[in-house]
Amino acid sequence: MMDGRMDEWMDGWIEKRRTGAELWQDVNGWIFREVRYITDLNKNLDGRMHAGHGRQSCGGVGRNVADALIKLGAHDTRFISVVGNDEPGTAIFQSLKGGGGTLKRSSDVSTASCTVVVDAEGECCFIVGEMEAFAAIDINLIRKYQTQLEAASIIVIDANLPAETMALTLDIASHAKIPG
Repeated sequence: MMDGRMDEWMDGWIEKRRTGAELWQDVNGWIFREVRYITDLNKNLDGRMHAGHGRQSCGGVGRNVADALIKLGAHDTRFISVVGNDEPGTAIFQSLKGGGGTLKRSSDVSTASCTVVVDAEGECCFIVGEMEAFAAIDINLIRKYQTQLEAASIIVIDANLPAETMALTLDIASHAKIPG
């Protein structure tokens, strides 16, 4: 949104939340993130093991936006996505309380994930991503939830989705005049 439209939309959104008016948000995209911190000062990428520690979390821009909207009181938020029928998928599903009924679990894919390796100075050395699951967020899934998308006041799209999925979602948003 350009030329102050975002500020105008945000003011309207805040007013709708204050007055209890109905509001929908629809979000696409998800990931399970693992961060590994190398504590050795000398890192060599020659196959050796380095001392370190790690943590895991649910993440991804789309999932994080959906989570923030829910925490801010936008309980009608819908998270349109696909997660694997695996441990990371369960964590994401539970973190979003099912995504408003639009979060699909599938045994055909592993939940998208990435491992970030960070050195002792806090610099990212590299990221290993397993993103094949994004292909499961296809035009058939978008068509299945087209009614929810058309009712949304805003749609957030992950740019890692297949091009035809993004094109259909943008077409739906354009025809429904979202944002209004």
